[in-house]
Amino acid sequence: MQQVDLAAGRRRSSLARRAGVRSAIIAAAAAAAGLTLGWVFLHARSELRSMRATPFGDAIVVFGAAVSGGRPAPELRSRLDHAAGLWHAGRAPEVIVSGGEDEMPVMRGYLVARGIPAAAITDGRPGFNTRATVATMARLDRGRYVAVSSAYHSFRIESECRRQGVPVECSAPPPTRALRRPRVHTVRFVTELVGSAWYALPAWITRRVRPGQLRHTLPGLLAGDRGEVPGWVSGARKRSPSRRPCTRRRTR
Repeated sequence: MQQVDLAAGRRRSSLARRAGVRSAIIAAAAAAAGLTLGWVFLHARSELRSMRATPFGDAIVVFGAAVSGGRPAPELRSRLDHAAGLWHAGRAPEVIVSGGEDEMPVMRGYLVARGIPAAAITDGRPGFNTRATVATMARLDRGRYVAVSSAYHSFRIESECRRQGVPVECSAPPPTRALRRPRVHTVRFVTELVGSAWYALPAWITRRVRPGQLRHTLPGLLAGDRGEVPGWVSGARKRSPSRRPCTRRRTR
């Protein structure tokens, strides 16, 4: 009788393990399908966004990106060049730069060098991530904004602006040379898909996390794009010369 019970118990345990494995496989497949569909959706939205004409607004907001050696990295430089072109074309009378505390002075200086008066540039702080920047936009209450960022970032900006009740229209610069590489392109969209899912969570959860420079460093590292990795990570920062051992001359 005990042998029969043991055999039945093993059979039930085996069936439970198989059911657990099947459930895990189904969940993984569903997650993979969801990520794929999300990637396709974001990709299509970004391509359409990059082709759409930019409307007029009350202020242009430039979302920050990586800086290296006191200069904007290629992706941030493309955003700033695009914003400068919009300002010179009369699309909006004011440019708001928003990003980390190490990014905003670089962004401001770059725009001034591109012919925008310092009086027409406003620092949008706090701006350590997309949600904080949108909250700053709501607080400044300039009216309708033209948000300048990379095309893959537009979906998350628009979604967050809807959540916070901020009227916005996104305008994306042409993709940089690095973004045209398949590996960089894929990594950027996957990380943006994760970011969009994270922002869909309640704000009381996400506001506890401040990724800082990691939000630019991690995608750059995963994509192998050193141009978007700050110098302290990529090794671009100048190293102090190695010291040679001190040798004393003997006095006779």
